[in-house]
Amino acid sequence: DLFLDCPCMAELMRDTLSGLDEATLTYLESAVEELREEGDEEGLRELLEPYFEELDPLKLENLLSSLCPTSTQVKKSMDLEVPVAVALGDLLKFREDFDPQNDVEQMGVVNNEAVADDKKSTKKIAKSRSRKCASEGLQDGEEEWPEEELAWRDFEVPSRLEGQPKLPNWAKRLFDGAWREELQPWPRLWTADQVALMSLHLSPKATKVASVLRNNELDGSLCLAGGVKLLSEEFSGLKQAESDLCKAACRRLMDWMKTFDVECRCYRELYSSPSDLDLWRSFRNTEVVPALKLALRPTHPRYLTIEPKVRTVKATDAEIQQRWGSEDAEGTETLRVLCVLENGLVQHNMIYLRNSSSWWLLASVDFAWHGEAGPGHWHLNRTPHGEQIEHWGPRNNVYHGEAWNCPLWWLVIPKGHSYAHRPLRLDLLPVAAFGSIDDD
Repeated sequence: DLFLDCPCMAELMRDTLSGLDEATLTYLESAVEELREEGDEEGLRELLEPYFEELDPLKLENLLSSLCPTSTQVKKSMDLEVPVAVALGDLLKFREDFDPQNDVEQMGVVNNEAVADDKKSTKKIAKSRSRKCASEGLQDGEEEWPEEELAWRDFEVPSRLEGQPKLPNWAKRLFDGAWREELQPWPRLWTADQVALMSLHLSPKATKVASVLRNNELDGSLCLAGGVKLLSEEFSGLKQAESDLCKAACRRLMDWMKTFDVECRCYRELYSSPSDLDLWRSFRNTEVVPALKLALRPTHPRYLTIEPKVRTVKATDAEIQQRWGSEDAEGTETLRVLCVLENGLVQHNMIYLRNSSSWWLLASVDFAWHGEAGPGHWHLNRTPHGEQIEHWGPRNNVYHGEAWNCPLWWLVIPKGHSYAHRPLRLDLLPVAAFGSIDDD
């Protein structure tokens, strides 16, 4: 038996995935053991891949060595019906193609252990909500991201703003106080329809799962309490292929809900991916960081709309600066959101801060798909030197901030307008706090 001389699966999972929270580790341990007993190779592969696909090479090497002495043995094990080894065998190409020295040079660091620590904190927000923050991946001697003095819920935000255009009902609830709930665990508060929506988002082909969730009124709290077993019981009478598809979709859904069901103190805690760390390394000690810190706090900004003659960041900003240039420089506003229209639809929101006597564009939220980045992702429109740019990114790549990693006020548009593509996050707002977004 290939696993005869190996540590127990729980020890392997804890040692290798030490960046995960305790609840997720406990879930993974039980799920892996259950799938191994069932011999469900495909299910185990789908369970593990989200956690192993970005594992750093040192951790991956250690895990492979623990499971089997050579990569050849892993490949041979694919004929021995050993589910974990099969799943890891698919990851050999990742290890073989990875050049640690090249990666160190690109990231501008010289310590392989530090690279491993950076990557350990990596998680896709679509599958996990991490409490790690960018400062945990910094090198010795680097200044940390400025600590937030207050927790998100402890700020004060005015519920009314003079001259504000009419806002949709969910946004009015947001500024009436629901903003305090936006960093709370959401999955346990979802209705059955919202759980079904997330299931379809994660597994578009598993429509049967969504139907079962709706028909049995399985809301977020019930799903989290019953887990995969509760959902899987509904598919016992299906044909094998359809049953396997549904069970895999249930595991994926529960995996997402469990890892996302955490409370954060502030948005800073959500910035933990390699691209987030790149952002901090590039911008630390610049004027952009305090501006971004301010924009990541709760507030009630003014919303304005524009349908520009030329829809680029530079041209739109130039056009609105002419309109705003004559305003009283002594105004009390510090933040504004400019909703940019095209053919009557809001294509993106531009986030402005007052900088001395002028308005300074910081970031923009896109309500469209850009590759794998879905509606609601955002871009930084400044270089480390403070110069305006269409889309900033490290090493000739474009930085995409997640729709889940920006305050909800970034996503608001005035009542009577529609998004070019509405962010999924808005459809998953807890109804008890925000009402239904479709009420408008």
